[in-house]
Amino acid sequence: MAVFWRRCWASMASSLDFMVDKQSSLALTACKSFIRSASSCFPDVSSFGGMVQIASEDAWNPIPDLLNLEDSKEVVYSTLDAWVAFEQDFPLASLKQALTALEKEEQWHRIVQVIKWMLSKGQGTTMKTYEQLVCALEKDNRAEEAHRIWQKKIAHDLQPVPWRFCHLMLAIYYRNNMLDRLVKVWTYSLFKELEACGRKPPSKDIIWKVEDAYEVLGLQEEKKALLDKYKDLYNKPSRNDRRKGSKSRNTEMNKTSG
Repeated sequence: MAVFWRRCWASMASSLDFMVDKQSSLALTACKSFIRSASSCFPDVSSFGGMVQIASEDAWNPIPDLLNLEDSKEVVYSTLDAWVAFEQDFPLASLKQALTALEKEEQWHRIVQVIKWMLSKGQGTTMKTYEQLVCALEKDNRAEEAHRIWQKKIAHDLQPVPWRFCHLMLAIYYRNNMLDRLVKVWTYSLFKELEACGRKPPSKDIIWKVEDAYEVLGLQEEKKALLDKYKDLYNKPSRNDRRKGSKSRNTEMNKTSG
């Protein structure tokens, strides 16, 4: 029986290289991973007839494949499914590296596809993942969908949500001229829930966006109340102000030393 299975592994591996094309490279690697696992039961399979040679470099590198796949949800999903089919543990670390590479290439549509596939498997359901998804959706010109994700997955419980994510969502509303939604989220979600927990806005950049939305929508009383409440925050330098100040100091120091 062992000889029979060894011959099966050898035959499968020797034929795989004739079947592979650009679209199926992940499937090939997944099959080889399966053969590698099975052949561990039969150590001599790697030299059987000189046909099976599976080395460590066959481990899947997701980055080239995800960068080069055609723009099709079905292709991306089936390719990723083929890859993880024989993995013992879900490869979150490899996917994180792949998403980082996709961000550098500004492949926002592909990032959305990969994250949605990952979430469909019940994996990576963290605040950071949803923040990355919302950001990619806006950059893919899908701000409306980003809003729906926020409403469905995040807005119902804001206590664990970092202000960074909240600021991102306000910025998306601001950049996409969804000022009524910005005001609604600020008034009925962020201000009501986070302020009640003592979590005040960390940056005046947030208040600026809300102030401007009030101004555009003609909500002068709300704008005045906002400025009165956060007047102390306005006296603190924002992150951009600090960066400018640091650059100015460095410039002056260089002039002095010169």
